[in-house]
Amino acid sequence: MNFPEHPFWDFSIRVHRHAGVHEACLAMQIGHALDVNILFYCCWRGAAGGSRIPEEDLERIVEGVSAWQNEIVRPIWAARGKLKPRFGDFPVELTEPLRRALIAAELEAEHTEQLQIAALAPFESNAAAAERVRAANALENLTRYLFLHLEASCRAAGNPPPSTIPADLKPPIGVLIRVCFPELDADALATLIDAHLSKPAAPADPHL
Repeated sequence: MNFPEHPFWDFSIRVHRHAGVHEACLAMQIGHALDVNILFYCCWRGAAGGSRIPEEDLERIVEGVSAWQNEIVRPIWAARGKLKPRFGDFPVELTEPLRRALIAAELEAEHTEQLQIAALAPFESNAAAAERVRAANALENLTRYLFLHLEASCRAAGNPPPSTIPADLKPPIGVLIRVCFPELDADALATLIDAHLSKPAAPADPHL
């Protein structure tokens, strides 16, 4: 499929090629059913000099792509995973071509979703934004998405919403942010990551 060029997709491909990013994404997908495409958007918007994502934009993104993620992307991903290294007694020479075809299909499904996300929440870049500000915006975007997703998951399960970001999400988010902002001082970046991911959840709206 011939996709239109887009800086969001180019950014995601570059970030995903770095060591540790695939494993970090996998941990977040499996452990908390997070949408990696939205995670990448949160990072890209900050890195590109965009403002922090308004709550209504983030909700529009999640609502706009959740069905695609759950009904298209994840089933392809799950089927592809079941074929590695083989499926039962089926001959590998028959299942491996299918697995590779599913890899290509999954990539196209991810690409399609990213273009939709970008269309749902366009923004203006601030070319003068300092790197630390860009990283802080990316982390704020990530934190907002994490709380939005985790609160929805808890409601669906009949559990109280989380008061803080789960500790097991901090290492993979740290991997992602460090790759996105390699020029920032490592200690300063670690402080920034801890500050954002340790924030308590915003108070619930009593009118909801």
